[in-house]
Amino acid sequence: MRTRLGAAGMLLTAGMAWAAEAPLSETRTALEQWVTTRQLIAEETAEWATEKETLQQTTALYERELQRLDEQLSGTETRNTQAEREQAELEERKEELMRAMNTLTSSVAEMEVALRKLSREFPPALVNRIEPLIARLPENSQDTRLSAIERMQTVIGLLNEVEKFNEAVTLETEIKADPDGREVQVQTLYLGLGQAFFVDASGEFAGIGLSGDTGWEWQTRSELSPRIRELIAVYENRQPADFVRLPLTVR
Repeated sequence: MRTRLGAAGMLLTAGMAWAAEAPLSETRTALEQWVTTRQLIAEETAEWATEKETLQQTTALYERELQRLDEQLSGTETRNTQAEREQAELEERKEELMRAMNTLTSSVAEMEVALRKLSREFPPALVNRIEPLIARLPENSQDTRLSAIERMQTVIGLLNEVEKFNEAVTLETEIKADPDGREVQVQTLYLGLGQAFFVDASGEFAGIGLSGDTGWEWQTRSELSPRIRELIAVYENRQPADFVRLPLTVR
């Protein structure tokens, strides 16, 4: 395009110089050539303007594409950094959970041993209730297929039953051996895990129960029979509430 403009310019210059010396006819010819040259210049100018606009639009398009690619690369780097940070946080959380699980497993093992030992000191009424849970305690905490969570659930279940029993007054029908060795059906009223009173239907066989180091110890105290029967009657709402004097042992 610049070559064509240059040629047109040279033609215009030559035509004007020659027109100054030439006759009228030659001057007309020169003017015609000058007009043609101006037309060429206008066409080239218009073509250049069009090409310039196209180039500008193409350049703007490329610039926008480069900006989009830069943003994508920046976003990728940000996501990679975020992913690495999240991965590091997950690894740290995993280590914390593993430490907590190890602590839990150790604590569960200690509680299992303690509960097995304590269960020998529980009254028969409570032992009957928690026997299925006691059976789930592993004999060897190092050799069990139960998870720490399952074992903890068993321990929590046991503790809940023990606490429930200890906070309540419980009346049970049981079989006990009288001083002559005969098995007699009695009613036993447990005051939590602290103490119990029992009496048979005839009122001839009665006594108290206390928690000992090797289990519950039962003492025959037949002289307490009337008051124990009265206590049970009050508990069952068979007679109005009243103070009943009975011996209590605090340990």
